[in-house]
Amino acid sequence: MKLISLSLALLAATQIYAAAPSITSSIDESAMLAEDGSSSIYDANYSRRFIPYIKLGPGVTNLGQYNTVMPGLGLGFRSESNTSAVDCSFSGAFVETKDNESIFHFFGPKLLYLKYLNSHSPSALYVGFGSAWSSIQNGVTKQEFNGLSGVISAGIERNRSSRIRQIFQVDVNQPLLALRAGTLLPTPTLEASFSLGF
Repeated sequence: MKLISLSLALLAATQIYAAAPSITSSIDESAMLAEDGSSSIYDANYSRRFIPYIKLGPGVTNLGQYNTVMPGLGLGFRSESNTSAVDCSFSGAFVETKDNESIFHFFGPKLLYLKYLNSHSPSALYVGFGSAWSSIQNGVTKQEFNGLSGVISAGIERNRSSRIRQIFQVDVNQPLLALRAGTLLPTPTLEASFSLGF
């Protein structure tokens, strides 16, 4: 009985040893395909093209006007191709100053075209540009703006092969065209956000 068990164990070990080169070769071949781009990591793992996300705690401040950082919340979605994406989002931020003056910013819809700089990486850097409908009410400067803003963006999208992605993004929003003629254009707004995509 012991001899039979030993023989079976030896046979199993032999089969595993024989199969090892082919397994190793298959792994190496897959790695080479991913490296040379003929079968990219994106094609294998990043097959989702529509990514809804929630912005958690974006920080908004006006450049060159006041240093108040406003917490906020936002929602959006991203439609991706292999090397680029179109992004649509809505976000708002609000803060009340020590002098009981309120500051409110709302951007939406914000439409962006994004270009991935390293699209085959699980953590892809990107840059982009677009426009947004902006509503800004500043109780400190007594300024109000409703109109169109130009936007430039930069960020990184991490864990692209997982079900939950992390997106770190910085937008500079420059008011360009006011709904009401004669409105003084506010200074650019800096928006830094962390988002979770599903």
